[in-house]
Amino acid sequence: MRRCFPCDDDRYDVKLLMGHLGSLVSSTSDSDIPIRPLHASFYDFLTDELRSHDFFVDASAAHRNLAFASLRVMGDSKGGLRFNICSLENSYLPNSSVPDLEKQVEESIPAELSYSCRFWGTHVGSTSFESPLAMEVEAFFDGERLLWWLEALALMRSLGGSAVTLSCVADWFLGHVEFTHVSDAIRDTLRFIRTFAPTILRSTPHLYLSALPFAPMQSRIFRKFAAKFPHTPRIVAGHVENWPPMEKIIHMNAYVCSWLG
Repeated sequence: MRRCFPCDDDRYDVKLLMGHLGSLVSSTSDSDIPIRPLHASFYDFLTDELRSHDFFVDASAAHRNLAFASLRVMGDSKGGLRFNICSLENSYLPNSSVPDLEKQVEESIPAELSYSCRFWGTHVGSTSFESPLAMEVEAFFDGERLLWWLEALALMRSLGGSAVTLSCVADWFLGHVEFTHVSDAIRDTLRFIRTFAPTILRSTPHLYLSALPFAPMQSRIFRKFAAKFPHTPRIVAGHVENWPPMEKIIHMNAYVCSWLG
């Protein structure tokens, strides 16, 4: 991921640096395990410039670098997101019945891509607003990468975290009217996920075969992407125009009682 940082001077040898910090952080000898401080006071020390001086870590700047890197990792033409990333052969089987799906996911979605898919919104929301990063996010919502992101999350069983990601990014855009269209895209994507998440999680190819075709005709996600997938079903009558005001009906097996104190 460091190769995707916006500044070249940040591309130092992490392994060389971490090799000397074994008494302060965990997992310095295993690159597949996240590094964690052995005590919270070490994090506090690093992020307090008055105490750490030359060792100071600007958390906002770190989040900025990781936000750029995550978006660029997902957009990489070679190892990034793509349609049918796990090369599923058909849409007839639910995910639970696909042979060796977990192994396919592990082989097709490397650690840096998995991390980027799950945490890019957290990093965006934790840094100061700036137009270059906002334009990177804008590009993310403007192409099929948005659908490929949902596909990857579903295959990793992490689709539930997408609501937190999108909420973080939506809050980051508050007050910036020049990016209102991005905020609209975020809200539309949230409605799409809330409506079709059970379908996508059960059989991920139905993100394209069922969820997208049945999205309301005037929804942004339908208008933007339906024509890009011409070999999917089309609703010829009774297609809903807009997202309904009611999102979901919850069925109960018993009466709901309210108690007044």
